[in-house]
Amino acid sequence: MKIRHDAAYLGTPAREDGYFVRPPWRSLYSARFETLLVAITCDDGVTGWGEALAPVAPEVPAAIVERLLAPVLIGEDPTRVRPLWDRLSGLMRERGHLTGHQADALAAVDIALWDLTGKITGLGVAELLGGAFTREVPVYVSGLPRPTDTERAALAAEWAAKGASMVKLHLGHGVEEDLATVDAVAASGLKVAVDAHWVYDVPAAARLARGLAERGALFLEAPLQPEDVEGHRELVRRAEVPIAVGETLRNRYEFAHWLSRRALGLAQPDVGRTGITELMAIAELAAAHHVPVAPHHSTGLGVALAAGLHVSAALGNLAFFEYQPTTCEVADTILTSPLPGGPAGFPLPPGPGLGVEVDLDTITTMMKESQVPLSGLIPILATPFAADGALDLPSLRRLTEWQLTAGADGVAVFGMASEGFALTTEERARILAEVRRVAGSAPVVAGVGATSTATALEQALAARDGGADALMVLPPYLVKATAGQLVDFYAEIAARSGIEVMVQDAPGATGVSMPESLIVELSKLDGVTSVKVEAPPTAPKVGAVAAKVGGDFAVFGGQNALFCLEEYARGAVGTMPACEFTDLLALILRAPERGRTAQDAFARLLPLIRFGMQPGIAWAVHKEVLVRRGLIETATVRSPAQPLDPGSLAALDEVLAALPELAAG
Repeated sequence: MKIRHDAAYLGTPAREDGYFVRPPWRSLYSARFETLLVAITCDDGVTGWGEALAPVAPEVPAAIVERLLAPVLIGEDPTRVRPLWDRLSGLMRERGHLTGHQADALAAVDIALWDLTGKITGLGVAELLGGAFTREVPVYVSGLPRPTDTERAALAAEWAAKGASMVKLHLGHGVEEDLATVDAVAASGLKVAVDAHWVYDVPAAARLARGLAERGALFLEAPLQPEDVEGHRELVRRAEVPIAVGETLRNRYEFAHWLSRRALGLAQPDVGRTGITELMAIAELAAAHHVPVAPHHSTGLGVALAAGLHVSAALGNLAFFEYQPTTCEVADTILTSPLPGGPAGFPLPPGPGLGVEVDLDTITTMMKESQVPLSGLIPILATPFAADGALDLPSLRRLTEWQLTAGADGVAVFGMASEGFALTTEERARILAEVRRVAGSAPVVAGVGATSTATALEQALAARDGGADALMVLPPYLVKATAGQLVDFYAEIAARSGIEVMVQDAPGATGVSMPESLIVELSKLDGVTSVKVEAPPTAPKVGAVAAKVGGDFAVFGGQNALFCLEEYARGAVGTMPACEFTDLLALILRAPERGRTAQDAFARLLPLIRFGMQPGIAWAVHKEVLVRRGLIETATVRSPAQPLDPGSLAALDEVLAALPELAAG
């Protein structure tokens, strides 16, 4: 999810869209609160929730959860949390993936398993961990997001009046300037800590630490570059204030190295990056080195906040927990009831598991608002059949996986290239379920092609309930509708389905002409967010439509990408061809500039594109290529589609011979 809020994390963002850096700090930030929520549900319907700390690009750990971790958990006993952690963490360990996004994904799953176990047993997570040392978790206020010291001091005084006793300043602007800010804020009576966001070298950090010690500061966090273990070790020896490190570390092995080198004096693991299982192991290591633990918390929402409070309460060497005021405001919005607590401390959330319930209606709405508009290369998946004509789901799974590794920005099902006309309702459901599972966080577009509003709605609602992100909707084509009826048709599909609707302008297939003026009118409907132009000549129509619609309405090309370069030049933001040459087309479309080189590469691909547009045999062409690439087992098609005759097969082989890079998928 990517949630907008009146105030961004750490104050006013540098920009409202995309990601940005806040100098002198080097990290990327988002103007929105971005996170990954994970739900694990048992056969009896009991659900546990987890959350990863994913302040930017939560799609990355989401893909890891969906493609690497979730399949391993199916059928397992969720109360075997530690054995499952051991198994999951070993999946990519030999490849060096105990850290980074893999660890963030593991953390979310681990938290969900602990929450689920608590709900099954009726115990809170702190009790599952052996019992709470405290029912009230002490906190410090993190950040005074104001531009001047005078304003920061005033805000500090406000927090003191609300019961706060400690505050951490996000600085790193120079030793003298940082100390001046500390002096201004300390006048409020609050104890002060400093987060330097990794900007100093050892001499400067030592001077800052000396000044902080003279002022009785709580700690100095992240003073040096995050990889500099030896530099931190030297600083710890020279400093008389605790040096805090830990938000960048994901596992016990990393912490063991820092602790054994005496390179930190306050450990700050973040449960959204470590998970509960690993954080408890880290805390025990810290205790063995007589180092207190102050769990880090930044942009994690309600689930991560509850998890942080439970592990904090279960630590015998707890120093305090990080309270992010703005984050907590957003954190509560995803819960059915807000977490009590504030600048003076947080009570341990009562109830089983984490003691919180996620508001499904709210997060469903937020997820829709978080969706990035469709764009890029979205191939139409062929529907693989076995030799006897039955669905071949293993081939479909392999084909979908390959699309995403080959450069697709999403995938589509039930389009013209999918033989959607030959599928039963039950088969459509099985296909969408398989593609949705494999595609992970990549967008899935489901085609809707019916003869009336009622039958189109039936397909649309089934696709929505099956997990489609968007619908590609043909107009009713048996009885030709008027322009007014088409407006009503698309308005109802969008309103009733509640997901994005793409208008499919395909007169060659439907016999329905959709002039530019009608498409512009449709673009104004709520929920109608894009059009796929397949009315030749496509490039002029793409240009005309793109010039007249709003910037948030996406124009795609179709026609097997035959004129995709021209369509992109006229304003298209994507193309939706067949799926057998995704890798080659992705390279062409992502060339830094679509100049002569891209045109030459496209010219080599053009014979295959053209060959796959032949009426009656196009589906067999797509599948014969996919078979030769090892992506599906057979080229079986269903009537009225036709297999290739020997002459066409020989001609196809000649086309492929000129494209040796298509030899294998």
